[in-house]
Amino acid sequence: MDITYLNFVYYGSETAPEKWVWNSLPYTYCNRLYYVRGGSATYTDESGTHTFKKNHLYLFPQTSNYTLAQDSENRLDHLYFDFLCVPLPYSSDIVEIDTSGDSIIENAVNVLDNFVCKVPFYKEESAKYQKYIKPVFTMLLDYIQDFYRVEFRPCGPIQDALVYMIEHFSEEITVNDIARYAGYNPKYFI
Repeated sequence: MDITYLNFVYYGSETAPEKWVWNSLPYTYCNRLYYVRGGSATYTDESGTHTFKKNHLYLFPQTSNYTLAQDSENRLDHLYFDFLCVPLPYSSDIVEIDTSGDSIIENAVNVLDNFVCKVPFYKEESAKYQKYIKPVFTMLLDYIQDFYRVEFRPCGPIQDALVYMIEHFSEEITVNDIARYAGYNPKYFI
């Protein structure tokens, strides 16, 4: 199943600040993808505490609950993306992929890192670079879905409604607009 919608909430390439900690709550509205270049950090989920590994890719689905922390003496060096996509990752399980020897992932990560470092997300001119970043990132998601058996949920009317709201968040939209787009009676949204 191909990725049909992708929108970035934020992205970056950095060595984490000294006192960096991340908690997925209240940020459960987006997925997070990390590529770890180095440093010492952990993530804790319901199954326990796990160490980030160098040259590994981590997918944190929006439905997962986790906390990230690092050793301030050996800070996390990583590329990351906070994003929304359709279809959504199926599980709330955090996915860990060893990218060593997978030239497709390694090359995609290098291309993404080059663009992200050239113009960070918060800079105004980053919008023009997203037309290059999105296809590479989409290809990466499709690739890990196909070759690492990461499941994504099929799209449905509710996801379509969410995408509509995200794409039109700065406009005045009504329940009728959302319902019409999703093919539902407005009463289902009230």
